Amino acid sequence: MIPRLTNVRLLTSSTTRIRFNSTLPTSTPPKTAGCIIIGDEILNSKIQDSNSRYFAKFCYNNGIQLNKISVVGDNAQDINSTVSEFHKNFELTITSGGIGATHDDITYDSIAQCFGLPLKFSQIAFDRYLSLRGDSHLKTLDDDQLTGFKKMFNLPFHEDRVELLFAEHTWTPVVRIDQRLSVLPGVPRFFEILLDDALAPHLNLSNDKEKENGVGYVTFYVTTKMSEIRFGPLISKKQQLINEKGLGVKIGSYPHFEVGFNTISVCGKLYDEEFMKSLVEELCSAVHGKQISADEEFLLSNNRSMEELQFLSNVK
Repeated sequence: MIPRLTNVRLLTSSTTRIRFNSTLPTSTPPKTAGCIIIGDEILNSKIQDSNSRYFAKFCYNNGIQLNKISVVGDNAQDINSTVSEFHKNFELTITSGGIGATHDDITYDSIAQCFGLPLKFSQIAFDRYLSLRGDSHLKTLDDDQLTGFKKMFNLPFHEDRVELLFAEHTWTPVVRIDQRLSVLPGVPRFFEILLDDALAPHLNLSNDKEKENGVGYVTFYVTTKMSEIRFGPLISKKQQLINEKGLGVKIGSYPHFEVGFNTISVCGKLYDEEFMKSLVEELCSAVHGKQISADEEFLLSNNRSMEELQFLSNVK
């Protein structure tokens, strides 16, 4: 159970950054993040998750270190324990899924229990739905169906710990608790809109100039025909030297068995870019490899034939 806080007020916000009765200080940009994907449909393979990958790219582009992604089913105890762990360890946690109208959509209820908060019907969110969609659909529902529909507006509530963040043309909010945990829908289109247009403006993310000065991440790729077994000791030694220097640069590798190539990746913050460029040159020479772009690495990762990989023709 996460401790209760007192002396708090309701915050309501939108992409226009309008806030009412705001007494909380402006949050600082998050440095660490975690992502919790919720839903039995992910675990039983009915649905393929794309939201965690989208969030990973969001974190990468904004210089946030994504430390962990977890998938849990529609089980209150699992949701509660995972949310508690993430909230304790990461400055930004997002959940995706489990906020619909059926019996197995239990994310709001589980998270409310986790934070010691009540569920309360949100007239703000419901009125927003009516303003965007009207009430013609609601008039076609029977009592049980209407009860299920209104379940989507029963949100965790507290007069200062909870914010509702809306994108311009959406009625589903991001439910943000303690400026650290944000509850988003599982439908990819709405997840992406709400992440980019509702939540992001309130994270005080670095602007383009700050990213140019080193806040953001950059990754370089070297592809080679040399096996991981052969170049493994080399990159292990390089990583050890990097760690001894106290740099946040990470070297990794990934095999592409189908086409007979392996990729070495060098990832770090932009302020270490010159060091990374020098390291990439050393690696290219040592493994008889070639530096490739992120787009070329994507092609290499998603093709199992050489037909679209002509850029590798001169790799020895």
